[in-house]
Amino acid sequence: MGQLCCYGILLLLSIICIHGKFIVYDYCVIGAGPGGLQIAYYLENAGRNYVVFERNNISGSFFTHFPRHRNLLS
Repeated sequence: MGQLCCYGILLLLSIICIHGKFIVYDYCVIGAGPGGLQIAYYLENAGRNYVVFERNNISGSFFTHFPRHRNLLS
């Protein structure tokens, strides 16, 4: 079951296998863009057990391409 929050995807209850060991997280954030980082910030402040996944090699890579022409539209 997933929920879309601020352009980040928050999944409830995630089970991940790393090197043959299963790790259980209460929350899984897909994407470390502006929305994903914001969700992770609030989860951290709330003391929640979570993990963040990003397909690029740096978090917040959204800001390397946007805002275009140095104009922020929000």
